[in-house]
Amino acid sequence: MTVGPAGYYLGPGEFVSSGLVYSSQMRLYQTEPVPSSAPALLEAYNYSDGSYYAWLYVYWNSGTPVYMSVAGGNKYARCYNTSQNHSAQRTMTCQRYSTT
Repeated sequence: MTVGPAGYYLGPGEFVSSGLVYSSQMRLYQTEPVPSSAPALLEAYNYSDGSYYAWLYVYWNSGTPVYMSVAGGNKYARCYNTSQNHSAQRTMTCQRYSTT
């Protein structure tokens, strides 16, 4: 299941989100090559109020895909472009897999 569309063009400050999940694994693919000046992307699990349960920064040299596994509680799986700079738009694919 993709968290957002495959090959999504993620603008600055934007994110893609799943519905509520319990236990899941997420992986984020970055478009290659990613320049060293590229901002970090963020894989995160958020509560309904937007607060973070867990997060993992994905940097230009993190490779692809980057895996994250979290268990417990109802949360949203999300991938963020953490930059506010318009030159920092990124193409990525964020996928979630249930472990329960």
